[in-house]
Amino acid sequence: MADQSVSELVFRGTDGELFTTSERIAEGTKADHASVIKLVRRYQADLEEFGKVGFEIRPNPQGSPTEIAILAEPQATLMMNWTLNELACNITPNLRLDLIASAQAELVRADTME
Repeated sequence: MADQSVSELVFRGTDGELFTTSERIAEGTKADHASVIKLVRRYQADLEEFGKVGFEIRPNPQGSPTEIAILAEPQATLMMNWTLNELACNITPNLRLDLIASAQAELVRADTME
């Protein structure tokens, strides 16, 4: 898996496929990363209808090991929506729409930058 950054949210793998990480989804949706990983684990079977979900262990800023999910574009779109749904009680509808629109625009922009 390559780390060629296409945007702040999206990367392009060595196979040319777009992907992102649970860290980036957490940052982009203003969610806690632990909450995003819990959602990935809870819905892993559903996400894997679009391909295998990858996992890595990386050090967090404090140096502790942290589980990171690696998600393909359709998986990332689902996770962003599910994460935003979990947060819906805490954010205004306009912010939620802005976050979804921004993430979708980054995915489209990244896909056209081949």
